[in-house]
Amino acid sequence: RKSGVPVTAVLDAALKGRNLKYSVVSQKSIVVSEKHAAAAPQQSNKRKMQGVVKDDNGEPVIGATVS
Repeated sequence: RKSGVPVTAVLDAALKGRNLKYSVVSQKSIVVSEKHAAAAPQQSNKRKMQGVVKDDNGEPVIGATVS
């Protein structure tokens, strides 16, 4: 901040419009790195099913669950 302008303001201006970001680590260290695009949410293949679990005799199995 020698010229009265905060370092963060200078970095914001210098990196504007670029695929870069910065992190102020300490008074003497700043890390500049690439921004990574957020991953697109994956489409789920899950489906909701409902029914009854039956034994070999066709009787409902009490308390049975399928996951």
